[in-house]
Amino acid sequence: MLASFAFWVGLFLGFLVVITILLPSMHPVDIFASLGIGSLAIGFALKDILQNWIAGFLILLRRPFRRGDQIKVGEIESTVQAVETRATLVKTFSGRLVIVPNSEIYTKAVTVHTAYDKRRSEVTVPVGLETRLELVIRTFQSAVREVPDVLPDPPPDVLPWEFKDNNVNVLVRWWTKPQRGYEVRTRAGVMFALKQAAESAGISLPADTKISFANTPLIT
Repeated sequence: MLASFAFWVGLFLGFLVVITILLPSMHPVDIFASLGIGSLAIGFALKDILQNWIAGFLILLRRPFRRGDQIKVGEIESTVQAVETRATLVKTFSGRLVIVPNSEIYTKAVTVHTAYDKRRSEVTVPVGLETRLELVIRTFQSAVREVPDVLPDPPPDVLPWEFKDNNVNVLVRWWTKPQRGYEVRTRAGVMFALKQAAESAGISLPADTKISFANTPLIT
């Protein structure tokens, strides 16, 4: 984008120099006046273009994210491909290219999933009131530690969280690498490990159990 900016600025300045040489009586101010650069109509016409261009320049200057970072803008979760003059090109996790105007990225909240080297996920598992919580904590912690891609530091947490619908909701939290692929595979592995561990230890999971997930990414 900086190369594009330099090209267009150089081209414009070169145009002014050529016009000045060919038409000595014409000054740059006269050129602006003749082109109507200061007119309100052109100002409105160029508003969006200039906003996106300036936003793109500031994004490159501040570098809140880089090519390859995984970000979320609004409802779009994707991997950054390139920052161009008008827009940022991103690839969704389902393999689609999305062109996001730079002004939208610069003026809205952006979650950068890969800003740091660790990302925390969590799942809420209801267990029966008759179940000993010491057994639940010990069993679930051991099961989650064995799941591939779960980081040992910080260690997984198993926290009795609340009483609800005649059950005890247990919050299970773990850390992985920040990339989306690690999060998805690890989440599936944790689900499988918790189910198997509960069955092996005789931990009662209610028949109408609804396990809820939450993800807490680190953001800029």
